[in-house]
Amino acid sequence: MLPIWSTTLTVLRSPQPDDAWPDDESVYTAIATGVRAHLSSPARLVAVAGDQRSEMTVTLLMELLPDDAGGNPQNLTHLDLLRDESYPELAPLRVTWATPRFPGTSLEHWRGEAVRLEFEQQFDQPKES
Repeated sequence: MLPIWSTTLTVLRSPQPDDAWPDDESVYTAIATGVRAHLSSPARLVAVAGDQRSEMTVTLLMELLPDDAGGNPQNLTHLDLLRDESYPELAPLRVTWATPRFPGTSLEHWRGEAVRLEFEQQFDQPKES
């Protein structure tokens, strides 16, 4: 399947090398902006009981990241954040995994999965009769 780009993303990376997403988004810096991508409809939506938090999982198709300042290729990592430039008011997506597809061809792109954690219920609550 060839990706059809439907949005653009800003890729944010933390300078912390550990295996956890920092809680403070301000430690992230943008390593790329305007990256063409397609995000699927939510594949899984989980509401955490007793908490005002929901978790939405999407499939990600994204063009390759531009080279860094030294001319070296940049990889998408499982600790990166993705901000949808079409909807900046939404919480960023957290990359859970990503792998290159069709490496070395003109069709090369990233395929992966990302999750958005929402701490306020964004869904309409059922109306009481």
